[in-house]
Amino acid sequence: MNHAGLGRYRLLFPLVALCLSGCGGAMEGSPAQGGARKSARIEARACAGALAPLPDPIVWKVGRPELTPAQRLRQQEVDQHLARNYCEAGWRILATTQSDSGDITDWLDPASVPGSEVQPPPGPLPEEMQPPAGARLQGTEMSPGPEVRGPKSSIPMTRPSFNVYIAGETRATSLEDWIREHQVPSLAPQVDREGPPDK
Repeated sequence: MNHAGLGRYRLLFPLVALCLSGCGGAMEGSPAQGGARKSARIEARACAGALAPLPDPIVWKVGRPELTPAQRLRQQEVDQHLARNYCEAGWRILATTQSDSGDITDWLDPASVPGSEVQPPPGPLPEEMQPPAGARLQGTEMSPGPEVRGPKSSIPMTRPSFNVYIAGETRATSLEDWIREHQVPSLAPQVDREGPPDK
């Protein structure tokens, strides 16, 4: 065999080896990949169909608004949207509270929130948090009492209200339409970019 023929074989050997190693890797990974796809399908089925609404606050600081029949239907649509989002994310709620302003907060189990195990950066030193003379720290909605705070180490998640959509103060024909076409992201969910519907 001449040198040109040997050169061609030298080029073929790495390609064959690469193909074999790639095919072998794909075959070895297939069961795991298949298991992941099966798990994803099971989770998708679990979050499909009618789901129970997210829990009510432990204490209602602001009562439920009186809704018309049409508004109740939109509220049910919102309830299903939120329940499905939480289900697909895998979040587990440990407690639910409401602030004096009416905002609802779901306190999540950190074990159900990916990335929550990452150590946060160090906070400011205690002496750096002291206000100057004659000033005092501003309170927050979590300050009034334990009824607005969740379990220690839980992760607070403010629940979207979609009040404008529920009230019918929008041209949106569905919640999906509202999210995709009408809400102003920086002010969501309080503003419709096209304005209220014609009366």
